[in-house]
Amino acid sequence: MRARMRRLAVVCAAAAFAAAVLPRGARAQGVKGDPHDLGSLFLDLSKTQLGTISSDNEKKEYLQTVKLEEDRITQSALHIVYQNAYDLYRKGDYNGAKSLTGEILSIDPYYSDAFMLQKASTELNGSSRPLYSQHQLVEDKFQQGMELYRQGRLTEAEEQWSEATKLSPWNFKARYWLDRVREDLARQHFLRGEEAYRQRRLQDALNQWYAALVLKSDYPGLVADIAQAESRLREQEANRKLEDALQLYGQGRIEEALKKIDEVLQYGPGDEKARKLMMELRSEMAQQHASLGRQLYDAGRYDEAVAEWKKAESYGYDPAIATQLIERAHEGIREAALAKAEAKKATQERAVRAKEEARKKAEAAAAAAAKQKQEQQQAAQQQAQQQAAPAAPQASGQISAEARHASEQHYISGMIYYNEGNYEKARQEFSVAKELDPNNSDAEVGLERVQQIFGGGP
Repeated sequence: MRARMRRLAVVCAAAAFAAAVLPRGARAQGVKGDPHDLGSLFLDLSKTQLGTISSDNEKKEYLQTVKLEEDRITQSALHIVYQNAYDLYRKGDYNGAKSLTGEILSIDPYYSDAFMLQKASTELNGSSRPLYSQHQLVEDKFQQGMELYRQGRLTEAEEQWSEATKLSPWNFKARYWLDRVREDLARQHFLRGEEAYRQRRLQDALNQWYAALVLKSDYPGLVADIAQAESRLREQEANRKLEDALQLYGQGRIEEALKKIDEVLQYGPGDEKARKLMMELRSEMAQQHASLGRQLYDAGRYDEAVAEWKKAESYGYDPAIATQLIERAHEGIREAALAKAEAKKATQERAVRAKEEARKKAEAAAAAAAKQKQEQQQAAQQQAQQQAAPAAPQASGQISAEARHASEQHYISGMIYYNEGNYEKARQEFSVAKELDPNNSDAEVGLERVQQIFGGGP
């Protein structure tokens, strides 16, 4: 319904255009026309509902339709103006006829009848005996046509007699010779067409025969000849395109070959060679896409595999098999998604564990650093105390090197026990080290640390 309303709106818009281009002189002189035709051109646009034009194709189609309607209605309006100009010419009002034809030609410079009428009006303008002058003009054209015809210049003779019959439709003599020269011209075009057809120049033959058909629409056997030539031309074009398709197929360009075969089938839908080749190529394309789909499936590229199997099906691959393959690929997609989710979860868990281990290591390192700092502070404090205390009296006897070494070994053992948290054993070792070498200040410091741990003073 909307399309019909839109068509109506197009006609109305074109009618408004035709009214706008109607020559002002024609309106001023009261151009007559068919009241029904003119009335239909000026419909009320407010009574139509054009609707929404959304797509680009609709816009192009609409504009093209408007243009065609404008051209058609403009020609209709100009034809009405021409008829009025001819009426003025017949009445001897050559100035009026010249004015109207001039306005027609300003809109359509190729309006041949208007040009012919304007030329005749110009020649007869100022004549004291209009009707006699018109008759004489037509007779002159007739005689010119006869002279040209006798000279074998048939096209020019046809032009003169055509103008004579347009200026004087009731001149049966001019009409008789116009029909005769057109028959002669049609005969010439027909014979040229036959010659071109024998030489297999089918397009040239068709051009000649169509020209003959325009001149004489009932030329005997002409329609059948044209139909035969058209058929052979289509067959010739189809064979050429089929050869192109085979060449493309030989180059491995199968999709391009298929397009060529589509064009062949447009020329001849019943071409068995083209249909057979089409089936073979489509089958080969289907197998190629199916094989590529399997390769992609094996590589784990399931989405691409599905796309290839759908293409294979579009080329005629077994739909049942294609459906099974696609379902298998969808299952692979689901499994891959699940595996990906599990892998992501495992990665997240590993990251959490690594973060926790890093935190514990950082805490342990911080604790060790704090302990080391505390020990350094204690050692510095003990050293300061030793420096502040009075010097101990030197032992009366000399200490042997073996005693010092043994004292050092017991001190080391005491430190091992101390670090292990066995403070009782550490105190014993430090005591032995002190007894072996009273000057072993390290053993003395170790004893003080152990004593502090046990809660006693130094």
